[in-house]
Amino acid sequence: MERIKHEQLTNENKRNSILLEETEGLLKEVEQLKILYGVDIAIIGHEEGGESNTILWPSPEGVAEQVNKFMELPIDEKTKRMVTHESYIEQIIKSEKENIDKLMRAMAVKEGHQLLAKKEVEDMDVTELKNLKVMVAEMIKKLKKRAEELDLVTAPKANIGAGSVEGGGDLFQDHDFFEHWGTSFWSSDSYIR
Repeated sequence: MERIKHEQLTNENKRNSILLEETEGLLKEVEQLKILYGVDIAIIGHEEGGESNTILWPSPEGVAEQVNKFMELPIDEKTKRMVTHESYIEQIIKSEKENIDKLMRAMAVKEGHQLLAKKEVEDMDVTELKNLKVMVAEMIKKLKKRAEELDLVTAPKANIGAGSVEGGGDLFQDHDFFEHWGTSFWSSDSYIR
């Protein structure tokens, strides 16, 4: 079946035939939801042109029963799960932004691992150092989480942005640290040399 553009079709015959097909498909899906999940569902649809074009599913009596049941609910219950189109779109956008951020962090961590295997810290440019910084921050989070799981006292917080670490040294400029630990320190979530 060809993809339908999201605009009203001008050809009335075509519009009516597609509406009939789409309505039948929708009703089949709703019937499956009702059977599989045991939910009460009612559908009211109305096309321009009078009452004869009204869709009431599963039946006019069934729709009336569901509407009455809904109207009898306290206002808090009615509005608890209601979502406007605007807030629904905002939720989707927020979720997608979070997914993108998560993927960007994962990508930066992978790039950080690759950079440590290929280059000395002194030879990295600003973008590479930023990716390395993200990777180090993620590793510190994982190490702290693992320490908490093992009921160990967590290490003092490192000031990642400035590069200094409590107890002396500098996280990004301490070449001896990377030379001593090597890239294997960062190469696996579960392996620390």
